[in-house]
Amino acid sequence: MGLPRDQNYYFEDGSCIFSVGGCLFNIHYSLLAQESPFFEKMFSLPQPGSKEQNGRGRSSGMDGGSDDNPVVCQDNVDSFKALCWGLYARPAEIRAQQDAAKVDLKRMMLLAEIARKYDCTDLEEWSVDVLRSHWASSFGEAASGTVTPESSKMWTLEILENLLRLSNEGDIIDPAFQKKIEVQWLSCAFSQAKDSADLRKSLDFADGLNNVRQKGSAYYGALRRTEIMTDATASIPSDFADMVESCGVPEPLMSELNPKQRSRLTRGLWCLTSLRQNMNIRGVYEPHVGCPSTINHQRLWQRFWEAYKGISDPGLVLDYAYARASQRNEWGNGCWLELKPRIEKMIWIFEDNLSKYFMIDD
Repeated sequence: MGLPRDQNYYFEDGSCIFSVGGCLFNIHYSLLAQESPFFEKMFSLPQPGSKEQNGRGRSSGMDGGSDDNPVVCQDNVDSFKALCWGLYARPAEIRAQQDAAKVDLKRMMLLAEIARKYDCTDLEEWSVDVLRSHWASSFGEAASGTVTPESSKMWTLEILENLLRLSNEGDIIDPAFQKKIEVQWLSCAFSQAKDSADLRKSLDFADGLNNVRQKGSAYYGALRRTEIMTDATASIPSDFADMVESCGVPEPLMSELNPKQRSRLTRGLWCLTSLRQNMNIRGVYEPHVGCPSTINHQRLWQRFWEAYKGISDPGLVLDYAYARASQRNEWGNGCWLELKPRIEKMIWIFEDNLSKYFMIDD
């Protein structure tokens, strides 16, 4: 008994048979060749086989000419179905992708990925445009838009994971959009993690990413979720003996993590604590070249950072500082205008080193 035929994309008048994941597809190679230079070249290559035609333009002895001699593709079945859908989608189906209630985001991501693989430029650009359009409608153009109940139903953790993984595939998604995806994924995966099992799942996913910067941000997000670095004192025992004993109790949110993940978080905590201590001791002042009053500028700069001395999380300090620098000019001079870009650079340097803090080197 041969392989089963796909119910939707095995056309009796098709002209090329593909075997994908144990399923047969019979589609029109002229349509594929028109959309994809990859398939156009493949179909133009001379092949040995019978000259007897199968009635649809392919010799029965050629690859793709019969069920017994299909073109074998190593793609995922769902991905290949997404490609077929992109080729054969009717106008009503295409219009439906603009409707938030009808769009199939998972299929659009699969289409973008496989379209890139087979050089289907129009399909790739269209699928990414659909994703960007719905993203802008849900979160706006800001890097960290507010997650509404409606958008949280649409952009689930699974969808965000798939989109983040897609963003790491070549240049399918531009860096600015990739950063927005990363911010929303970090928020959904770690800020909303309910227990250690949730934390473990998100770190397992992060460990499989091929982007070390994103891995570092993920472990930092997990560490923040444990609230080890928070400054809340409500849960700290007042009795010294109880205080000492409580610090020896394992953190509940780390109970399901594997040894390597715990080790990375421990190392990261040590590095971040050291960084915060150095920031307090040495300050983060940098001379402002061209400032008419360097001494005055230094005093203002140091006073600016002193407001955050009670915060133990260096990343949180930078977040607060950036938000403040984005507001009105507190200094009343041009030096304030230098503050925001300096903090942006500091944040970039900080995030770029997170992977080292958490011992991530691959």
